[in-house]
Amino acid sequence: MTKPIANVNIATDSFATWIGITNQTADAFTKYAVTANTDVNGGSTTGNATVVGIFAATTLAATSALRGGNVTSTANLTITSNGIFTGALLKSTANVYVEAANTYVNGASATVVGGQLTSTSNVYFQAANVYSNGANFTVVGGQVTSTSNAYFQAANVYSNGANFTVVGGQATTTSNVYFSNANTYVNATSFKVVGGEAEVTSNIVFNNTTTHVNTALTLQTHGIATVISNSNLGSTTASPVEIFSFGKTTYRSAKITSSAVSLTGNTQTQELIVACSNEANDVTITAYGTVSAPAGVNVGTYSTSINATHVAVNFQQVSPNTAVKVFIQYIK
Repeated sequence: MTKPIANVNIATDSFATWIGITNQTADAFTKYAVTANTDVNGGSTTGNATVVGIFAATTLAATSALRGGNVTSTANLTITSNGIFTGALLKSTANVYVEAANTYVNGASATVVGGQLTSTSNVYFQAANVYSNGANFTVVGGQVTSTSNAYFQAANVYSNGANFTVVGGQATTTSNVYFSNANTYVNATSFKVVGGEAEVTSNIVFNNTTTHVNTALTLQTHGIATVISNSNLGSTTASPVEIFSFGKTTYRSAKITSSAVSLTGNTQTQELIVACSNEANDVTITAYGTVSAPAGVNVGTYSTSINATHVAVNFQQVSPNTAVKVFIQYIK
């Protein structure tokens, strides 16, 4: 902003008026001027320099870098509200903290090398490249959105209670990615984990996306099936009764936790691993980890049957009208 100061009229102004105008000029340099180089007597720029607002002389200095303080001292440049970078480069070789603020980068690169980027609010990268090398990228209770590319090299990416969204860009990491209580959404992009680990404790969605994993990827896809709910297996005890089945064309195996309860309240819980091949009669079931109450009670036994398309898990009860509930984890 500009500070209007009247010129001295040599013919009519008094000496007191001259002093007043001089004081206004000194006040303007103190409160409005921005030093743009290391010259202690003043500053200049080779291009356009604009500051909108009122800055004290010890608030903002642009010497070899933009910082706080004045031309003779160095201090931190603190932003407590919004920081907006349009068509610019934001680069840090140390730590960047954005607390309770919105950070918006449009058409720019945001680079963190050997430091840590931490945000307790929202971070938006629109048409921008996000690059983190040897650093931590942490978002707690906020949202990270990128419409371009995001690169995390030798860095940990941690999102807790937040949304991590990449739209129309590419997310690449050579280290670990952690999504805890967060929704991860990738649309029409490439998501790569190279030499690291991807761990997800909530939802992850890949839509029209190519996912690359060069080392290990752990996906936990759980399904709960209450096959016989508030009912029973009937009065047949001479033969097994089917309690659960899965299609061979969709899954090759399943981990099952099954709980059977008799009419007298006896409970038998057992973990099962079922695997099959392409052969119509080739299926294996392994049971382990049996827990029963009272101890040693035998409510029934498990078996399998298989045809060309489906694998079935069966239960043969000891006493009639046993109810069974199962929890399954499908494995490709």
